[in-house]
Amino acid sequence: MKKGFTLIEIIIAAALASVVLTIGSYVLVTSTKLYKNEIARNKYMYYLKEASMYIESEVQNSEEIVYKGTVNEKYLKITSIEVNENKLTIHRAEQKIEAVPIDYRKEIFLNTQKNLVVTYYENSFNKGINNITTHLKTFVCSKMGNIIYLSMESENGDRFERCIEVSVLN
Repeated sequence: MKKGFTLIEIIIAAALASVVLTIGSYVLVTSTKLYKNEIARNKYMYYLKEASMYIESEVQNSEEIVYKGTVNEKYLKITSIEVNENKLTIHRAEQKIEAVPIDYRKEIFLNTQKNLVVTYYENSFNKGINNITTHLKTFVCSKMGNIIYLSMESENGDRFERCIEVSVLN
């Protein structure tokens, strides 16, 4: 009785092991690629949702009446929201009685680098610009009645849409 394996048995075992390892590595590589793509997609969707929540908070905050100073100081506050096809502008004018009025304006739009940005103005002077999100293909806003419709599409094709109810639309 011989102990051990023949050459043919070893070759067959090696061939089977290589087939199993090849299939296993293919499954591993494929699932890793799918995982990375899904993580990237989820990240873009998260950024789109965060951008829409930021825009909604800016719109909602523009509706609030803010009183500064003591009770005896009176302020006149006028707020308006303008909606163009690809730009949302929030105006807020404040004036203390017998003082120079202050006009605040925020413009939210898609710039040429495909970033959704907000630009801050005070009395027509640019006070700064901030990125809300990046890698956008389109940003469209429209209004119907007292509803603002936002639609954003990322460069990889993910779309996000949101409706915002407002009471101060022009």
